[in-house]
Amino acid sequence: MNRNALILSPTGRPVYKIGDVFHRQFSRGDYNVSIEWYMDGRECEPCMAIWSKTPGRAAGCFAICLSSIAKYADPSGAPTREAFIECMRALPTLGRALIDIEVFKLIDLVLRHTPDLINCPPMPPAARIAESGEPLLEVTTQINGKKHSEVQL
Repeated sequence: MNRNALILSPTGRPVYKIGDVFHRQFSRGDYNVSIEWYMDGRECEPCMAIWSKTPGRAAGCFAICLSSIAKYADPSGAPTREAFIECMRALPTLGRALIDIEVFKLIDLVLRHTPDLINCPPMPPAARIAESGEPLLEVTTQINGKKHSEVQL
């Protein structure tokens, strides 16, 4: 996801680019799923982005990073109480009704694609450089007139 070119929605919420640089994408039921990378400054981690197939004014995106996927399933693979709560909270963002069947459909989708998220490789260096934007500072170290190192920040 690209957070460098920040665009705000009419309600003031940030809008991100989803599904442009991805590892894998899936379409299942009422949702699209993209296994991609979330970049926050110099940090980058795999994430699962989920959005509704039917666009609308209330349709947004629900993303789960690799660092928080463990709260959605117990060691046996069954959904946890937190999974139910988080998926229920995500339904209005996805433009869906707050009913049990919608929550269970979303939980099923998250658990079905958890292995894809866990097996996601690191972001390719070329894509990471392209998504990082322009450097703010370039530092060159010279020792005795000879360039020793060069870093872009």
